[in-house]
Amino acid sequence: MIFKKISEKDLDKFAEYVQSTEYKLCEYSPFTIYMWREYYNIEYAEMQMEKHACGNGEDLDVLFLRYTIGEDRKSVYGWPLFKHSVDIETQLEAVEELLKYIETENIIEIETKKNFRIGNVPAEVIPFIEKKFHGAKVFTERDWSDYIYTFEDIQDLAGRKYSSKRNHIKNFDRNYPVSRFEAINEENHQQVLDFYNSLLERENQEMLLSGNMEASEELETKEMLEKLLDLKKSTEKFQIQGMVLYAGSQVAGFTIGAIVENTLMVHIEKADIHFKGVYTKLFHEYVLYNKDMGIKYINREDDVGEEGLRRSKLSYHPVALLDKYAVTITRDERA
Repeated sequence: MIFKKISEKDLDKFAEYVQSTEYKLCEYSPFTIYMWREYYNIEYAEMQMEKHACGNGEDLDVLFLRYTIGEDRKSVYGWPLFKHSVDIETQLEAVEELLKYIETENIIEIETKKNFRIGNVPAEVIPFIEKKFHGAKVFTERDWSDYIYTFEDIQDLAGRKYSSKRNHIKNFDRNYPVSRFEAINEENHQQVLDFYNSLLERENQEMLLSGNMEASEELETKEMLEKLLDLKKSTEKFQIQGMVLYAGSQVAGFTIGAIVENTLMVHIEKADIHFKGVYTKLFHEYVLYNKDMGIKYINREDDVGEEGLRRSKLSYHPVALLDKYAVTITRDERA
């Protein structure tokens, strides 16, 4: 098993694995993996689990991700991904196989051999991990939780609880009666880039004045926007969507997302708040754009602990908050 750097050619490979997963965490989207590959030094490796290991009479392909996280730059592994739906026992078998690899791999630091870390672990598997690996340390934070909505709720925005959202859209439509929502393409790509650069310049000035310079997400977003058309051309199985909202002839905002199984992943949303109601309009238009795609859920990712973002995402009344866990297993904790 060899861990390799990620390139845009791997997006379709990741799509083969994530399309069958029942876990709707945003980290399982090929786009998220690719977007943060440099920041977290993400690598991947494929392994084939033999028939006797799986217990179902078939060899299974499994994919592992490895991240380098934190000031100590320690290795953290992702929960195993499969090309086909498998039961929890098979998933745990894959973790065991990875542990065996780490124990025999000389290039892995000694600390990782002793304390094996797994990140982005779905809540559903935590009880099984605790049973399988006695004494495993489990940790989560509210800031990590993904916001999940039903597609129907956001499409319809029905009832009193969504009255403010409908008003935001009405205000936008009243102020900008000539608006349109379309795919980012060769003709408008540069205009969207110019819009984001202008937005970044203004936001950076505000961050400098406030003393807050958290720039990593903005840099990754800029790269993804710049490479969007090339990424779309290089993928077949994984379809990236880049959309732009116009108010008259001006770009008001854009969004980048993807469909993973039955879930619409909203990865990036950027807009100019001087256009009143723009974020609600942008989100709603993106959902309407996908109304015939058989989507059941929407994942709008986490709020990174930002209070304003948390209030906004809660205001759309999520049906679930998907918790993510970090697990540490020491060498002597296997059942």
